[in-house]
Amino acid sequence: MRVYYAAGYHVDMPVYRRVTSNDGWGNITYNQELASKDLERSGALFVTEWFEAENNRQCVDSLNGRQLRRTVRQIKKFARGRDSWKDQILSGFGITKLVTECYRGNADREDTALYDTMKAIRDRLQFNLIIAHPVTPNETITNGTDDARTRSLRDKFVEAIDNMAPLFEYDCTRAKALKCWDKVFATTFFNGRGESIAKSASTLLRAPSAGVAPAAPYTFPNDPRIDDKPSGFGSCGG
Repeated sequence: MRVYYAAGYHVDMPVYRRVTSNDGWGNITYNQELASKDLERSGALFVTEWFEAENNRQCVDSLNGRQLRRTVRQIKKFARGRDSWKDQILSGFGITKLVTECYRGNADREDTALYDTMKAIRDRLQFNLIIAHPVTPNETITNGTDDARTRSLRDKFVEAIDNMAPLFEYDCTRAKALKCWDKVFATTFFNGRGESIAKSASTLLRAPSAGVAPAAPYTFPNDPRIDDKPSGFGSCGG
C-alpha cells in the first residue's frame, strides 16, 4: 500500500496476512504472507530474525551491537552521504544483504573490516548484480540482471576503493589516511578528529603558565578499559 503526502513524497507500507499451519501432530506454526501480485511468505519479523542470526554468527566481537551491524551502518552512511546519490542507490535492505554476504570481520581494526567489506562488495557486484531476498524463497531484492540502482552502488564502490589507494602507499601518514576517509564519506569528520587529537596533545605538552600549579600526573585505572570506539581510521596499510 502506498500513502501519498501533499508535500510530494510517499511511504510504502507492506500489508501482511497471518497464516496458521498445523502439522497434524498438534504443532501449530504461524507465518506471514506479503500481499503483492501473489501472497508470498515474508514479514519484517523474519527479516529481523535473519539479520540477528547473521550478526551473531559472523561477528568477531560482541560490543556495541557487534561489528557486522556497525559495518552495515557505516556502508549505509557512505551510500546516503551525498544528496545527489539518494535516488540512484540500492535500498538499505539491499545494502544490508550485501554486507551479510561480503562481511570481512577484523577484531582489531574497524577500518580494515570496513575497507575489506567494501572491496568484497565491489568484487561481488562486478561479477553479479542480482541480490536474493534473504527470507522469501525465489525472490530477489533487485530488478533483473542489470539493476540500475545496484549498478550505481557498484560504481560508487569502485570509486571509493580507488580513492583509498593512498592508504597503502609507503609514505602514507595519519593525516593522509584521515583525508582518504573524509573523501569517501564526503565529510570532514575524520580529519577534524585528527586535528582535535593533535590540539589536545599540544595543550597537554605546553608549559604551565606562571602562578598555575602543574596538573597532577596521569594515572591509569587498575581495571582494563573496554574500548567502545572504532579502532583504526587514521592508520595506514588498511
